[in-house]
Amino acid sequence: MVESIYNNKEVQGKDLRYKDKDWLYDQYINLRKSTIKIGKECNISNTVIGKWLRRLNIPIRTISEANKGQIPWNKDKELSDEHKRKLSKSHEGKFVGEKHPMFGKHHSDVSKKLISEHHKGQIPWNKGKTGVYSPEMLEKMSKALKGRISPMKGKHHSEETKKKLSEKLKGRISPNKGKKMSEELRKKISESLKGRISPRKGVKLSNEIKQKLSESHKGKPSWNKGKKMSEEFREKLSETHKGKKQSDESKRKISEKMSIINKGSNNPMWNPNRNEVYLPYGADFYDEELREKIWKLQNGRDLLTGIKICRGNKAHLHHIDYNKENNLLDNLCWLTNKNHTKITSHQNNPIKREYYKQLLQKNLQLLRKGRVPSNWNLKNQELFRQEKMVQLKIIEIKVN
Repeated sequence: MVESIYNNKEVQGKDLRYKDKDWLYDQYINLRKSTIKIGKECNISNTVIGKWLRRLNIPIRTISEANKGQIPWNKDKELSDEHKRKLSKSHEGKFVGEKHPMFGKHHSDVSKKLISEHHKGQIPWNKGKTGVYSPEMLEKMSKALKGRISPMKGKHHSEETKKKLSEKLKGRISPNKGKKMSEELRKKISESLKGRISPRKGVKLSNEIKQKLSESHKGKPSWNKGKKMSEEFREKLSETHKGKKQSDESKRKISEKMSIINKGSNNPMWNPNRNEVYLPYGADFYDEELREKIWKLQNGRDLLTGIKICRGNKAHLHHIDYNKENNLLDNLCWLTNKNHTKITSHQNNPIKREYYKQLLQKNLQLLRKGRVPSNWNLKNQELFRQEKMVQLKIIEIKVN
């Protein structure tokens, strides 16, 4: 009796097939018809269809599942400027501050996880696109954001959040790597930053952060190592610094700070053996005959590098073993001002001190044997040989 009723097209103007579980399941689940479409076929409202789906324990689709595969009604359709203006006006002030539906609320961890899973693998609509927004739209967006206070102002990330962000960004290549900003963009950024006070001004880094920064930079070459500034860039730097002078107050502060930093043992030129350094020279050190012998032996050349030196302020008589009282002929040599400063600056470094001592002693012994030091460059070696040959010829002529 029931089957005959269901199979009838109309019973009192209504089609009762929706009460059959198998038929309704087939229409709703297998054929994926909506409750509205089924209701129209049965000449009944979609609300009744929904009730019977629940009554017959047929799983009801979510909105997301129901919309899968359906083409949105407004796909490829563009709103007119008038329509956009009306929509914009109708939304003014509706979702601002306390009026926003999410004001003062936060997503639960479950909700956050669901949103995250939903967005995984999705490509942003504007990825790799340029010129998406018109200049007018960009100007509007810029004006809308002006004067807004950042939601993170005065707040700080927790250590846990910092760690998560650090782990997430590890191994990522910066999107700006290898790209150069256009001159126009550089100019805009420069103009926007003029007159701004750095948020880090007056903030001192803790010793812990300094240590972390130091560790992170160890072994990494400087970004500008081996790079030379272009003439254009040098000119720009020169122009930016022209006319700028430090105030007397600023000079005084720098002077005081440097005097504290470089005081005593903190000074990079500090030598713990200061008594040895400032010992008085023996009387033989100023003997002109002794000095002349050493000068002739080296033929007026620097013992370390073999370059030609001039007698006077640019030539220094050096004690090879750093002992100022040892003025023997085997312990003295002539050096340029530059090399003398270089060698004496390593007096408190036992490794370098011994290295230079042995090298100079070796070079001096080679010269006494009539040989040229091997560490001199080929040009200086050849010039030294030629000078010696000339001297020998002059001696032969005088003897004859």
